[in-house]
Amino acid sequence: MPLPESSLSIICAAIGDFVRNGVNAATNNITVSIAAPAEVAEDDDQHRINLFFYRFEPAGIQSAVRPDEFWRMRMFCLITSFGIDEDDIPAGENDLRMLGEVMRIFHQQPVLSAVNIGSVSVRLQVVFTPVTDEQINQIWSTQSDTVYRPSVIYELALMPVIPSQLRIEPPLVGSLGHQVFGDPAQRYAGFS
Repeated sequence: MPLPESSLSIICAAIGDFVRNGVNAATNNITVSIAAPAEVAEDDDQHRINLFFYRFEPAGIQSAVRPDEFWRMRMFCLITSFGIDEDDIPAGENDLRMLGEVMRIFHQQPVLSAVNIGSVSVRLQVVFTPVTDEQINQIWSTQSDTVYRPSVIYELALMPVIPSQLRIEPPLVGSLGHQVFGDPAQRYAGFS
């Protein structure tokens, strides 16, 4: 029996679909996957773009979230291209072509289309995250003997962790206010 879907898995799959549609994966014979780079590096029979969601951290705007409220997270995704030699174009150039296309689609649409998770509609912002050689090396060193490939990192914010039982807001019991209305008959009267 498969595990139930979570808001995280639904959003990550939607990001994969966005990349797949943006690079015309079916037309260009590109496979878009969500996995660790070491898992997809073995396949060398077609072009691949891999999304590796590797870090999740709470958003800084919510310091004390109740268990029955949305918990907003920032996700970080390592995007790697695995090209093959094709029509006198070396694999390395195909790596750069695919990676450049991913960068273009995220630059053109930095706020992704809404994703529906049950009755909740979610939109994520995509932010390019420059990293140092040391930071990218730390990520790649966790991938055993996989050879480093051209990669970029994007932050995707703010992804909600949706509780199974949402908080029910109490009704308002009263309100205070003040209203001021002008007298339309006096609108042409002189100042006194």
